[in-house]
Amino acid sequence: MEGLNILFVDDDKSYLALIEAFFEGRRDIKVRLAESGEDALKLFNESPVNLIVTDYNMNRMNGLELARRIRKTSSGTPIIMLTGSNLSPEFHNMAVEAGISGVLPKSSDLKIILPIINDLFKSPAAIVH
Repeated sequence: MEGLNILFVDDDKSYLALIEAFFEGRRDIKVRLAESGEDALKLFNESPVNLIVTDYNMNRMNGLELARRIRKTSSGTPIIMLTGSNLSPEFHNMAVEAGISGVLPKSSDLKIILPIINDLFKSPAAIVH
């Protein structure tokens, strides 16, 4: 598998900086960052990605609305949503209806996302940090 292009969306600039540092120097994963749902839509429309990882709780457009808008043009791009608050079954159902592929607790330990990426993109070369 050639390198993956992943779009991370979060209005928390310090979290985006953490993501950028975590993936820095990797040849197998190219990371693009967006500080809002609007910015993410613009980046996605300019150049589609293999995976979108979005925060749920953002100003103006939350992760569910972002997923709904992306699903209007792209049904195949996996979307993972991170949330620091709500992991209830009802919330999970809303996420699935919006086109979210998976919901994960938001954490500063980004290593939890690598097995998810591996599962989404099975390849001979595992993606490990």
